[in-house]
This record gives sequence, structure tokens and C-alpha cells, in this order.
Amino acid sequence: MNSTRRPKTFVPKAVSALLLLISLCAPKAEARLGEDFGSFLNRFTKATNALKPLAQLPGVSTQHFTFEVNVPMQQKKLSPGFAAGVTVTVTDGKIVGQSLAVKPGNNVPAGQKLACLHGFSFAYEAIGKAIPPTRDKTEIEFNAFCNAIDRACMGEVQYLRYPGTRALVAIQRDSTNGNILIAVTPEMPTPIKPAAPHG
Repeated sequence: MNSTRRPKTFVPKAVSALLLLISLCAPKAEARLGEDFGSFLNRFTKATNALKPLAQLPGVSTQHFTFEVNVPMQQKKLSPGFAAGVTVTVTDGKIVGQSLAVKPGNNVPAGQKLACLHGFSFAYEAIGKAIPPTRDKTEIEFNAFCNAIDRACMGEVQYLRYPGTRALVAIQRDSTNGNILIAVTPEMPTPIKPAAPHG
């Protein structure tokens, strides 16, 4: 048996169950790229029990705000030690990047499944992308995201792009502590190579 075989992706059978799980994992106060940080804070104060403020890291024009995700107790029971935290990067009052760090906990397979759910919700909220309204599209996009999580956990950094958005989603596994890191940043335009001179 091949020991490098990719772990089986977790996909609920019914899309209604999938959407329910995603909604339960959504903190309801995710920051969005390009959003005014004040707008995020206004929404954040109304989303009770969503995110717990931890710290504001010092900076001049760019600052980093860290939050702890309040993980439901039933999820913690699936993998004791499971935890997640969000960092929001702000420049001149605008959100220019954010990341989600997930600690899988003691039950690594279950922790990775939870990372799929939290990461999928986090990334889509960050780039302002709606969850697809149909069963087939939801399963396809969720599968693709979970496959990227699986590959990242095997040491391959993953980069995801979505049509209609100008953002880059990067997924990797921290080799020192095993945490799964999901970062969302604006995608920089591809430099145009100058044409060779004629004549």
C-alpha cells in the first residue's frame, strides 16, 4: 500500500448538511479585503461570541490585529486541542490581508476536516465570494478546497484563485508545529514584459 496516498476528503452526503456545517463554522464577523477597518469593527461588535480580540501588534502605517475563533464545544470534542485564530492586517485604515491559523488538535484527521470547514468559510468571506447556491457547485468548490488542504498537509504549498476576484488564497502547513495556515491577500497584477526594441 502506498503510504503517500492522499487522505480521503471529507464531504457530507447532503448539501444541506454541508451548508449547515459551513454556517456553523463562519464566525459571522469575517473581515473582507479592501474593507474599511471601521466597518469591520462595527459588524464585529454585533457578532457576539464570534471572535475574541487578543492583541494589536505595533506598527506605523500597517498594523496587525489578532483574534481567537470561538470554536463550538462539539467541535473541540472531535479533536481535543483544536483551535483557530485570525490575524487582520490593516494599512491606512483598509484591510489589506488576513490569515487563519488552525491547530488540528490531538485527532489530526478530524482536525483537518474541521480546518476544511473553517478555512472554506474564512476564505470565501475574506474575498467576498458567496457560497454556491446549487448542490453540485457547492460540493465541487468545497472538494477543491479540501483537496488543497490535504496537499498542503503533505508539504505542498497551495495557491487558489477564484474567477471574478482579485485575491490569492495561500494554504500551507507549518513544519514546526503542524498548524494549517490560510492567508488571503490581494493578487498583484502580473508584470507586463516590455517588448523588444525594433530596428
